[in-house]
Amino acid sequence: MLTLLLFQFIVCEVSLASNWKTQINYGSGHAEFWSCESVIGVSPSSKAGPSQYDAICNQPSTVGPMMICCDKLNSQNMDKVFNVAAQFCSAYSGHDATYYRDQYENATSFIDVLVSPNMTKEQLTYKAYNTLYQNLNNDTWYALGVCAYFGVLFVLACFINLVRRAGILQQFNSPIINWFRSFVAIPSLLPNGKNTQPVGWKYFSSLWPDRKEFLIGSGLCIIQIVFYSLPYYENGTAALFQTNQNGYKRLLADRAGIIAFGKIPLVILLAGRNNMLCFLTGVKHSSFIQYHKMVARWLLIDSIIHGICEQQQQILEKPPFNDVNACGVMALISLAIIFVASLHVFRRHVYELFLYIHLLLAFAFIILCFIHCYKLGWCEWILAAAIVWVIDLILRIVRMARFGIRDAEIELTGNKTFKVTVEKPKGFHCLPGQYGFVYFSDRLLFFQNHPFSLIERGNSILLYITVKKGITAKIMRQLNTQGGILRKQICIEGPYGESSPVERYDNVLLIGGGGGIPSMADYALRGHENKLKFIWIQRSMEPTIYAKDFLRALNDSGARVEIYLTQESEAEENDNPFEVKYERPDIRKILREEIEETEGSIGIISCGAAKMEDELRAVVAEDVRKWKVRIDLFNEIEVW
Repeated sequence: MLTLLLFQFIVCEVSLASNWKTQINYGSGHAEFWSCESVIGVSPSSKAGPSQYDAICNQPSTVGPMMICCDKLNSQNMDKVFNVAAQFCSAYSGHDATYYRDQYENATSFIDVLVSPNMTKEQLTYKAYNTLYQNLNNDTWYALGVCAYFGVLFVLACFINLVRRAGILQQFNSPIINWFRSFVAIPSLLPNGKNTQPVGWKYFSSLWPDRKEFLIGSGLCIIQIVFYSLPYYENGTAALFQTNQNGYKRLLADRAGIIAFGKIPLVILLAGRNNMLCFLTGVKHSSFIQYHKMVARWLLIDSIIHGICEQQQQILEKPPFNDVNACGVMALISLAIIFVASLHVFRRHVYELFLYIHLLLAFAFIILCFIHCYKLGWCEWILAAAIVWVIDLILRIVRMARFGIRDAEIELTGNKTFKVTVEKPKGFHCLPGQYGFVYFSDRLLFFQNHPFSLIERGNSILLYITVKKGITAKIMRQLNTQGGILRKQICIEGPYGESSPVERYDNVLLIGGGGGIPSMADYALRGHENKLKFIWIQRSMEPTIYAKDFLRALNDSGARVEIYLTQESEAEENDNPFEVKYERPDIRKILREEIEETEGSIGIISCGAAKMEDELRAVVAEDVRKWKVRIDLFNEIEVW
């Protein structure tokens, strides 16, 4: 609803505003027109009243000298000057460009009388305006440059994803490629470091990017520094801003503000659930969230720079405080609150609070930004952000409508787990590794939705859910009071995510831990024609009870199944149809044995505890240079 209101508001305001578009004023006649304001002492920033604007728009005795002055500054640009005069004066007269051309021609015989031969002031002002407008044009290109940087990365990722899914990439296993994978593509930021696990303490933690994400963020940082370091040519701006230093502050404020605007659609795009780029690039949604955070932090830095420089200008010029200034201040405050509320400690402990503060303030930020600039220009960025947000919302509604609201059976399967079985609608299909956001019918918590792996079995969709907080904890309490069986209506928004291309590998190694067995088992039970081994890592046998049906099916299918119980002693009697080991698995040893026992490429797919995922990533990154066969790691856990 908020998204639709946002779009409606912006569309209505755009239809009423005349200057909301990006202003390309360099070489357009604006510099000549406003530089000649000294003829009668009127400029856009002055406190001129309608009668004074009436003079430069309607009175031939004033219009003529204005046009002659413009001719002396740049005679080759007069056609554009006439158009600028007609555009600006549309609010004060009904004249078109032809009127100003006629006044110019009529005034040529009085040039020596009407215009002083000393054009020093006009020339200085003309130079200052050209500097201002040229910087504004450059700043627009810099904003586009940030988007182009990510565009190039996305195109490259699309190409890599295409050749991987076609089975071509698996044929490349040269030392140079493996060196790149070992040091750039696979590892965490630090050697043997954390990526899936939070870094820090309970109430002071963060999720670090992996190394390739960090390098992409470093590239963005370099681009930002370069754009801010490019020349401003502020010398000569004193004619407009009293001193060159004040001119530099104004130019810096413009650059920061426009570059910030250019990031707003990118921030919305990277955070969207229905991001087509996830499908095209094969990049996980959690990685896009990392890029979303990187761009958003630079958006905040840009906005702070813009705000500080504008405040310096306000102190100097002392204009009346208006809605433009007020909305700019409130937008910056909203962005700062979003940043603080998005820290990992809030996402980790009060996720729902973080989410709704994020959405509400992002909505407010976009509206405030539009009001801040709808009379100045560059609002295409805001309109683009609103369109991206609305498209994401529409696609979410379509996904939910396609699934509908359906009766589901919820069954208690463990102390902290339950299974949801729901009949799938006709035409609804999901692949291994895909997930959906599930809404449960509830009077108070109906709006909560969280991602869970989707398992398609016949005409049903199965979800194996580990209890956390919120709606899942409430359902667990209801199950405990109703004999372990419950019926509720649910809606699934999905499927999202991409299935790993296991069919392109000669061998498949599945490694699951904690609640990761459903997704891993789904891969194994799809009947791929390759050798498959499934390793299940768990603290004790009790949590695997809910997954016995999966494990038996895997054992019957011929797949090799090994279960590692890390905190349980060996039982005297074991009726399990699969091998159980009561020890902590040595990931490096397991991988080495797997490579020695098999021939051909190996695809490793993992979904489990954060610590296990980071350990597996570190081992593969370290040893991939030593292996003679092509080995790819697909980490399917999503954390943000």
